[in-house]
Amino acid sequence: MNKPKMKILIIIHDEAERKRIFGILRKTAMQCFISDSGQSAVKFLENEPVNIVLFAVQGEGSDVDIIRDIKKNNPDAALIILVNQGPVGNIADFIRHGADSILPKSANKDWLLYTITSVIEKQKIYIAGNEQLKELERAIENRTMELDRTKKLLDQNFTETIKTFVGLLDTRDHILGSHLKRVSTFCRAISERYDLNERVKREIEIGALLHDIGKIGIPDSILKKTRDYFMLSQLTLKELKVIRTHPVIGQEAVEMIDILKHISVYIRNHHEHFDGSGYPDGLSGFHIPLGARIIRVADAYDRIVFGVAKIKQKSAHELFLKHLRKYTGHHYDPEVAEHFIAFLREMRAREKTREKRILVNDLTTGMVLSRDVLTRGGVLLISQFERITENEIKRLKRFQRSNLLMDGITIYESPKFLKSEKTVHIEKHRIPDEQHEEVGFRKVCDAIDSIKDFRTLPEIYHSAMSLLSDPKSNRSDIAGVLKRDQVMTAKILRIVNSTLFGFSRTITTLEDAIPLLGFKEIRNIVTSATVLKLMSDTGGSDIFDRKKFWKHSIGCAIVCKLIAKYIGVSTDEEYFTAGLLHDIGKLVLDQLFPNEFRKVLVLVDEQSIPFRKAERHIFGQPHQEIGSYLLEKWKIPAIVIDAVRNHHSPVDGSVDPLLVSAVHISDIIAHMLAIGSSGENTVPKFEDYAESQLGIGIIDLDQLVPEIDEQVRKSDDLLFLSE
Repeated sequence: MNKPKMKILIIIHDEAERKRIFGILRKTAMQCFISDSGQSAVKFLENEPVNIVLFAVQGEGSDVDIIRDIKKNNPDAALIILVNQGPVGNIADFIRHGADSILPKSANKDWLLYTITSVIEKQKIYIAGNEQLKELERAIENRTMELDRTKKLLDQNFTETIKTFVGLLDTRDHILGSHLKRVSTFCRAISERYDLNERVKREIEIGALLHDIGKIGIPDSILKKTRDYFMLSQLTLKELKVIRTHPVIGQEAVEMIDILKHISVYIRNHHEHFDGSGYPDGLSGFHIPLGARIIRVADAYDRIVFGVAKIKQKSAHELFLKHLRKYTGHHYDPEVAEHFIAFLREMRAREKTREKRILVNDLTTGMVLSRDVLTRGGVLLISQFERITENEIKRLKRFQRSNLLMDGITIYESPKFLKSEKTVHIEKHRIPDEQHEEVGFRKVCDAIDSIKDFRTLPEIYHSAMSLLSDPKSNRSDIAGVLKRDQVMTAKILRIVNSTLFGFSRTITTLEDAIPLLGFKEIRNIVTSATVLKLMSDTGGSDIFDRKKFWKHSIGCAIVCKLIAKYIGVSTDEEYFTAGLLHDIGKLVLDQLFPNEFRKVLVLVDEQSIPFRKAERHIFGQPHQEIGSYLLEKWKIPAIVIDAVRNHHSPVDGSVDPLLVSAVHISDIIAHMLAIGSSGENTVPKFEDYAESQLGIGIIDLDQLVPEIDEQVRKSDDLLFLSE
């Protein structure tokens, strides 16, 4: 098979010179194209990629712009510049913008061919290197997927190990072991109703499995008195003091295991009350970790209902509902209580569904147990209402081979209860199956990659950022770059003369504006202007208010910057940038897939589905993953990308825990203060990890509210940047 010919584009204005060069090159093995102007060549390159571009510059200011456009459309093409004899002041600019070689226009045939041969060889090496890099990236991606699969398997095995360990408790205290397993099942079901990632759901499940592990050290005589939930009042003060030590004992036991440290707070705080009257720390409201608040309700239900004989459980169920209504807002988190009641309704509906008894070998993943699975010795293996996983099937088969399992497994027969674990169970939260991943993450990435002006930031942005990061740069260098964009220049001058800064005199030049604002502010303004302009397309969903969205984003950036100042961070530029870009993925979806993004907004508004859960159903991934993909294309620093990707789950951040925690809290504060609108109608869930990293809480930031209000009011001047 013949190799494709190398393609070369000759851009020479002078006809005689163009013919001379064409005459030399057409005798080679290359396919030649000619153009008499830079503008026509740029249009040609939009549809016809070439290997080499030979460009005779005219010594005009537009030469650099043409070179920039050539490299933009054909970044892999080798570029040879032909210049007139004598001094040429722009050679450094030509090289900086991608020229591979500089030749005088008078170069003879041998010199010209030698240079072309050299750049071809250089390009071959470059292409080969790129291919090797892509191959390496593919290998890394495959390896990462393999590691993710391995990690998932290890996580599953770890959970199964904990379940096996809890099973051993049955040999000492059958009632306690069964209680732990049922509470774990209930907590997993409740956590599914929250917009939590899989790691947090698993941690809550494991925390529930271990929540009473501290009772191992409590005398049996006291434990027997606590099995009836309403008999606790009959404990003596001494006995009550002893029983109240079990959360702390449990925490200390699991805290020694590094992988369980996050879970230990659930164990310690599962007897805290929403009104602050619980123990051991007297925490209240949202200072109690969500996992502990979920365990609190599930624990009470199991002890009230399953602590009595089976014949009395129906009456106990009604008693629990009265108890829950009475103490919601006092002992129990109202939102958790609401989700638990919805779960109980579903359980009752399942109890009216036909049951089916099957063999262990006939089990498939996703089936829901209608009755507990017990060993021949009466030890609880898997609780009623639990959804069967692949690991549990393997575990049951091992027990069956050892003849330790009771014959047959009872499941619910109705298909509507056999959906995958990610099915949303509350009726008002139901999402039709046909909408699941209507677009998909891969399609979103392909759409980003296919639009040149979308996937890359303008060259002036990178040039300005490079100079602003260089301590050797001066205001003349920076002004020189920014002046190449007259719109950018006008916007900077408009901002410096706005109420945001309140200077007493009118600033008319960039050279004056730069030292007054400082490099940090110029960086923030250039970033804001570039991104807002790039993402200000007039298209998009008819129900997504972009002006309110940008106000929310700028508000978050302001709060984030103030937090950086409050905690004593010396370099706060990344805090403003990360706050500004934290929800950029929503704009990507609105701009590229307006109809599908509209469905997300409708699901959130009309069916009260959590925003990120609705995004996953339509696009396969939430906005923070999509935003971080775009920022990688833009070559934004990794520290900012990590904060954007994990701002809803700061514990998963891997670069700067302070920054990702600050963005997390800033986003919540911007929602609480109703600064613009992100498109979400609820305040995002708060993670304790952010407080622990920053050493401050949302309550501590009350003193910043007046300054936040003032800066947000003045920041209205920034909204014109999107015009």
